[in-house]
Amino acid sequence: MEVEAKFAVPDARTFQRLQAIEHLADFSVSQGRVKQVRDTYLDTAKRAILASGYACRQRTENADSVAREASRSVLITLKGLRGAEGAVHRREELEVLLPSEQPPAHWPKSPARDLVLQLTGDAPLIPLFDLEQTRVVRPISRGERPVAEFSLDQVRVVAEGREQTYLELEIEMAPTGTEDDLCELVNVLQHEWRLVPQARSKFERALAFLEICPAGSPLVRQEHPVCLEIVESSLTQLPAKPGLTAGDSMAEAARKTLRFHLQRMLRHEPGTRAGEDVEELHDMRVATRRMRAAIRVFLDYLDMDQMRPFVKGLRRTGRALGAVRDLDVFWEKTQKYLDTLPRSQQGDLTPLHAVWQVERERAREKMLAYLDSDRYARFKERFGEFLHTAGAGALPVMSAKGQPVPHLLRHVVPVAVYERLAAVRAYEEWLTGSDVPLERFHQLRIDAKGLRYTLEFFQEVLAKEAKALIEKIKSLQDHLGDLQDAVVASDLLRGFLTWGTWEYARGKRGAGAPDLRRVALPSQPRHSVAREASRVLPGVASYLAARQAALPHLVGTLPQVWAQIRSPEFSRQVASALATL
Repeated sequence: MEVEAKFAVPDARTFQRLQAIEHLADFSVSQGRVKQVRDTYLDTAKRAILASGYACRQRTENADSVAREASRSVLITLKGLRGAEGAVHRREELEVLLPSEQPPAHWPKSPARDLVLQLTGDAPLIPLFDLEQTRVVRPISRGERPVAEFSLDQVRVVAEGREQTYLELEIEMAPTGTEDDLCELVNVLQHEWRLVPQARSKFERALAFLEICPAGSPLVRQEHPVCLEIVESSLTQLPAKPGLTAGDSMAEAARKTLRFHLQRMLRHEPGTRAGEDVEELHDMRVATRRMRAAIRVFLDYLDMDQMRPFVKGLRRTGRALGAVRDLDVFWEKTQKYLDTLPRSQQGDLTPLHAVWQVERERAREKMLAYLDSDRYARFKERFGEFLHTAGAGALPVMSAKGQPVPHLLRHVVPVAVYERLAAVRAYEEWLTGSDVPLERFHQLRIDAKGLRYTLEFFQEVLAKEAKALIEKIKSLQDHLGDLQDAVVASDLLRGFLTWGTWEYARGKRGAGAPDLRRVALPSQPRHSVAREASRVLPGVASYLAARQAALPHLVGTLPQVWAQIRSPEFSRQVASALATL
């Protein structure tokens, strides 16, 4: 088992200062030696080793004036891929020393040889990329006892004409070192030197940078610009829950929640790209929405200067996915309507379907271009790295005046729930009468979604009543969602009847964003062009009439659903759900 701590070194000046130190706390740092190291990472064409949770490294090195002959030997290392605990990495490690480069079948008998042959069979190993390092290696001791090895690394990744360089510090425990020693060293580097833990290995960072993954491999291209632990979620069972406890800080709960949903976003990305099952796109979009909602829920406990790039990345991703998903929802509703018609009339919407299909293909091409972009790859890489760093994004838990800031779930979740409940119930006096604007129902839906997501995010630490509350809010949300879908469809159909193309129906707002202020309950076609179109396209006009007819029914039946939310029983269930805190 290899145990080491890893830190990113922010700049050359810090790197030089670290080279000159003689002590870390009460540890002595001895004079070092310089090593020139060349690593070539190997795998099969189908990434059998990576898919099994390992990396295979072939290393040659030349330390100072070591003879050329000795430097020809090759060290093969297999390392298990697993997440870090802050700065500390613990990984299974198997090694075998070779006199020269050889295929696995010719390696000396060893656990490393057995494992590689087991994973790869007869498939040959091929290079993935080269990683070159200049390492300044210095022993660390406490008194006479060797504790660890201190390595300052200048790293250069090279493959297919692309290159990346960065600086890193590693501290690897010596056989006579202890976990307490390592913890002390980590503490000094974090708090005195202000170094940021590096949650990923050099191998994982290189994969993220180079986006190496050919067609047909177990890991789909673009899936591993995130930490390998997340990448492997496509091959294993995802956790059923984020793992929140009442003693978690809100910042830590945010990190767990965001990581939980990022894993799901990545799990459904291959299916979204393939486009064979619309539910894959639906689930991927839901994951992005959950993350955006989580950031809003945890907003007051996160450093938004750190979070802002990820908020933007989630927004861009959500828009790219949403443009296609909104079109899918539109046609799902349309298909339900078609299924109610006699077979002889089901072809009446063929012109509408034709322009819908063109628009969906346009939106899908745009979505795939975004998913293939460097911007999206960088977003996934950086967000995944951020979420694997303990304490990432957390604000101070003491005020500037030295007063403790409430930040544990058991202290602040009740406030968060009641605030969002109040935001929903504030609509109570504004939902009656014949002149309620449709935009208000849409706003209520957004606030109801905020309440539901808040309960869902914290459901692990709430009492069993939370489940019933969530179901009641979902009923309200679904009802308002049907209303919103009818509004969107009416706007799109009216535009299609007027202009005959989706482009004009889409206008400047996009498929899922009609101007709710100008959508009214049904009366009659407003434009002479639309009246003429209704004679040319009677099937589309009939569908518009059906969608508009649904609006007053949905508005009229809303009070029955709303009554559940404003009832005393709902209030009692909220109190019971929070009582465990």
